[in-house]
Amino acid sequence: LGDLATQRATRRMGLPPLSQDAVRELAGQRDVDAAELYRVTGGNPFYLSEIVAADWPSVPLTVRDVVGARLARLSSGTREVVQAAAVIGTRVDRSLLSLLTGAPIDERLMAGILVSDGTDLRFRHELVRMAVQAEIAPYRQLQLHARLLSALEDLQDADPAVLAHHAEAADD
Repeated sequence: LGDLATQRATRRMGLPPLSQDAVRELAGQRDVDAAELYRVTGGNPFYLSEIVAADWPSVPLTVRDVVGARLARLSSGTREVVQAAAVIGTRVDRSLLSLLTGAPIDERLMAGILVSDGTDLRFRHELVRMAVQAEIAPYRQLQLHARLLSALEDLQDADPAVLAHHAEAADD
């Protein structure tokens, strides 16, 4: 789908996000938390239908494919920034991301995956963040968490729970 969208003959149809009630109805009798599905997908009909059809809470392979195709079109430096942002979490402090990657963070690096959220960045959909993080090689995840832990330790007001999370992920 990601590659198809770049073709000239492709017509794009915009679909508004589904409401929380619609997400609840689509989830039906499945043993899933509809509020969590809404949070993770933002009501995106494609993501939602793929999650409902897959074994949630794992990221569906179809979503990984779409996100992977979009990442593959980015430069390696931009991919590294997006991966670092995925490790940071849902809300991404621009200065922390820049410190972690050594790259200036600007609008071009967002590539439609990250969006501005006040002074911070966030992933357009939490499911996209999860898909990006799932595709990061284990050794690279260890490196990113270790560098992030070091950067957070330098901040005087870092949340101990966040430090513990990244320490565990860094095998520290």
